[in-house]
Amino acid sequence: MKKALLLISLIVFSNLTIAQTFILDTSFNLTGRKAFNFFNNIDRSYDCVVQPDNKIVVVGLSKNQSTNFFELCFTRVNTDGSIDNSFGTNGTTKVSMGNQSSIGGMTPRIKMDANNRYVAVNSGRSTSGGSQDIMVCRLTSTGVIDPTFHTTGSLFVDMTGANTQPDQANGFDIDAYGNIYIAGVVGISPPFDNRLAIIKVTDTGNLDPTFDTDGKLTLNPSAGNEFGRGVVVQPDGKILVGCTAGNNSYLIRLDSIGSYDNSFNGSGSLPVTIGTSTDLMEIALDSLNNIIVAATSGTNSIGLARISPTGIFDPSFGVGGSTFFKLNNTDCIVGDMKIVNGNEILICGSIGSSSQNYNVFITRVNSTGSLDLTFNTNGYFIDYYSSASIQDDGNAMGLLDDGRIFSCGTIVNSSAVNEDIGMMMIKPQSTSTGISSLENNKYIKFYPNPAKNNITISTSDNMNVIVVDMLGKIVLQTQLQRGDNELNIESLNPGLYFIVDTNSNVKLKFIKE
Repeated sequence: MKKALLLISLIVFSNLTIAQTFILDTSFNLTGRKAFNFFNNIDRSYDCVVQPDNKIVVVGLSKNQSTNFFELCFTRVNTDGSIDNSFGTNGTTKVSMGNQSSIGGMTPRIKMDANNRYVAVNSGRSTSGGSQDIMVCRLTSTGVIDPTFHTTGSLFVDMTGANTQPDQANGFDIDAYGNIYIAGVVGISPPFDNRLAIIKVTDTGNLDPTFDTDGKLTLNPSAGNEFGRGVVVQPDGKILVGCTAGNNSYLIRLDSIGSYDNSFNGSGSLPVTIGTSTDLMEIALDSLNNIIVAATSGTNSIGLARISPTGIFDPSFGVGGSTFFKLNNTDCIVGDMKIVNGNEILICGSIGSSSQNYNVFITRVNSTGSLDLTFNTNGYFIDYYSSASIQDDGNAMGLLDDGRIFSCGTIVNSSAVNEDIGMMMIKPQSTSTGISSLENNKYIKFYPNPAKNNITISTSDNMNVIVVDMLGKIVLQTQLQRGDNELNIESLNPGLYFIVDTNSNVKLKFIKE
């Protein structure tokens, strides 16, 4: 049994590097692209989350013209690009941000908790408050405001309590108990002194007094202006926070009560500089609990760093633990990052264009810090939400379990006047020949790929093969005779699978349409 489990594990992790080209998925809204709006005024999307059934929930902002205030807005999208009308009210949910009339600097984020509820953070002005505060809200699995969360579904947090200084949320994470850790910025008087803000909110939607005595923590690691951008709760419960501070960035690790964890770089804090400057955007953990930092570096380059769990730059990644680069020698702005295949890094964002201000890019970086040339043959994919010569901002992405990648952002028809939410779905096409040499001139090959109903497998010898899915589950098994064999795959769900010769452990990947 141990041997079989090891075999399946090797299948899952060793085959995800086969070269693939990506194309627009025309099963998504017939074109692979979709424009959408809530109030049809200023509509922006900043983040998304993919459900286990591959439906996608998008969060953004939209201006309600009847009130002249912005609202936090959600929609759920089916894999064919249609709006799921079972979500919220006719597929959308709008949550009040109070009397919030400006949108500058806001970047709402969304995650699903262990109970399939949607948690989102942003900023807003509660009806009883006069300042912009950190806002967190929760929806049920059906997209309805959750009244068990702070009785109203939303919590507004004024960091200083003075009701005068602006506060803003930018990133968050949820621990195993449903506690929500949020990182952002707090304005401190006198003006223009921004500091790192961190709060802990319980599963019931209230500040947790066990965290820095009142649930609110303010830090000033650089003695300058800090902007909290990302939070990751480690498996051991410690809290990683990433922030931008001037031309540099910082990683900070805290314990569950908000104290610096001195086992991290000896002080609990680590300066991070990638290139000439570092505007940190995202942090994440790879399969070895190394910390991955994604940033917009220097003059609009993609910046990455890998740091050990103890707070030391990993010299095997890039140069001295970091790297920065442009795609096509063109300005790039980082929007989102995901860790895939254990230690590869998938990044999306915006890239300059001669015909448009910006297009959307998706790129993959391998474990050494260099472009993964098995991804789309050149390491990146570039396209747009709208074919018009206007700006498209790639802000977020989600990964479907069949290998497709969803991206969302903003179509800027006229900045801060007429903007739409942009969506895009791309799918992989394997560039593998479907031929693998075994040994002693033996071979196995197959076609077509992708396939819908049947695959023809040719072998030079008799062999036993299994077909496994992305999770390592055996879904088919058969004995092949020398020559051509027909394998019926009609019963399989669309997605990515592997044909494995159980004797040689040679594996070939195919896509079921």
